[in-house]
Amino acid sequence: MSVPIAARTPGRGTWGVLWRYGLAILWWLLALTVYVVVSHVGKSPVPIGIAVADLALGAVIIWGMRFRHRWPRTVFVASLILGLVSASGFVASLWAFAHLATRRRWKEIVGFGALTVGLGTFMSRSNITGLVAAERPSTNELLFGLVGSAIIIALVAAMGSYVGARRDLLQALHDRAEEAERRQETLVLQGQAEERNRIAREMHDVLAHRISLVSMHAGILAYRDDLPPGQVREIATVIQDNARQSMAELRTILGSLRQDGEGTERQPDAPQPGFDQIGALFSDARRAGQRLEVSEEIEHPELMPALVGRHIYRVVQELITNARKHAAGAKVRVELAGAPGDGVSIAARNPLQLGEAALPGAGIGLVGLRERASVLGGTMTSGVNEEGQFEVKMWFPW
Repeated sequence: MSVPIAARTPGRGTWGVLWRYGLAILWWLLALTVYVVVSHVGKSPVPIGIAVADLALGAVIIWGMRFRHRWPRTVFVASLILGLVSASGFVASLWAFAHLATRRRWKEIVGFGALTVGLGTFMSRSNITGLVAAERPSTNELLFGLVGSAIIIALVAAMGSYVGARRDLLQALHDRAEEAERRQETLVLQGQAEERNRIAREMHDVLAHRISLVSMHAGILAYRDDLPPGQVREIATVIQDNARQSMAELRTILGSLRQDGEGTERQPDAPQPGFDQIGALFSDARRAGQRLEVSEEIEHPELMPALVGRHIYRVVQELITNARKHAAGAKVRVELAGAPGDGVSIAARNPLQLGEAALPGAGIGLVGLRERASVLGGTMTSGVNEEGQFEVKMWFPW
């Protein structure tokens, strides 16, 4: 189950926008208060028209900050020009420069920062409303203003760069977390697909053999009405036994793959067939009327690992089942040979049969065999040999 990742980068949340606008508006209100107080205390040195223009330009700068993400350079240049003659837009102008610095383009920061300091120094002879002062400032005052402006711009640039770096870091972490979540979801989907394939392969290998025996014997009862009662009972018993074993094996597979439910106790898994049961597999096939010719030359079978033996059993089971389906009544030769260190070779061949198969197939028999070979690092080849017979050869490491 995936958990949505929510990462809020600094300066882009609701609180980050509110405090920036709040600070700019608070400075604008402070300028408005100064103009009102000065005008009521005595004769104001600032004409009412200049004060109104100052406040109007400051409001324009604050309003223009809403476009800072779309046109950062344009908004900064506009706020810089208007801020030189508008004291009420001073904080908003610094905000515009700080936002520009979050991009961390140092040529841009140095260039616009120098432009800001230069224009600020050039306009230093003006008072807060943009009117020319009565007296020209001294050289020391100009130098002090230049250094002060440079310090302020440097601090604003450093703050903006820090915010931009932190924002990029959080965004990178957010993207990495999302990528990890997508990768985990992909792994889960792959695991589910592999589990479905394993279920399908196990059910096919286990049930196809039993169901084919049931179908073959049922077909005998359907077409042979001259059988004596004793043989009919024998065939019915075979059908019943194979049907019961099919249900037991199906229950075993589903029980091993089903997750434990709440309040339920998982039943122990039934023992899986191994190499020592291949003889019984051949005997069942012969009793069902299948013509088998078996050649077994396995040295020290007692040393065979359980995993290899189980796969060999399933492979042989699938081979004789496929022959029963697609070459009913044909003679099937199965060869087993191997030794520890040399591996196990399996070969099965049967004559080709024209026409439709006696039993329908799922079309995944050879695919399942190839998958089993790949699981153990083995090999598999299939096709028509020089004698015109269909042949399957497999090899497992041992």
